[in-house]
Amino acid sequence: MKKFSIFAHAIQKSVLSFALLLSACLMGFTSCNDDDDENNGGIVGTWQSVHVDTWEEIDGVLSEDGSYSGPYTGATAVFTADGKYILKEDGETETATYKLTGNKLILEADGDTSEAKVLELSNNKLILEFVEIDTGYKYYEKAEFKRVK
Repeated sequence: MKKFSIFAHAIQKSVLSFALLLSACLMGFTSCNDDDDENNGGIVGTWQSVHVDTWEEIDGVLSEDGSYSGPYTGATAVFTADGKYILKEDGETETATYKLTGNKLILEADGDTSEAKVLELSNNKLILEFVEIDTGYKYYEKAEFKRVK
């Protein structure tokens, strides 16, 4: 099963396929006009990655290959006003739809839906947290972005 993450290319290839599906899953579903808590407007724009913290644990053992904490500027995320999400990273482009409700960013692509927690959203800064837990497997990623448009 492929997982998609904002920073899949910054970590070992073993994590890449997991990270790819996670981000694809994190691509939100099309927004509904009857959701009073929806607030896509604050996130609309182009965001450049600046830092990432990520780790994976397999059968209770922290993977050194899947862990990274530090600067990362290799990803650009675009959130459009009509609910589209575009991620450009290492010459590849992924697209999906998104919905921001409160501190939950719901993303959907190819029928897969997932959720990220918005830890901070301001005019110039976006911090997202992704957590994936499965039998014998845990994955964590905190990604910080700066607004460029």
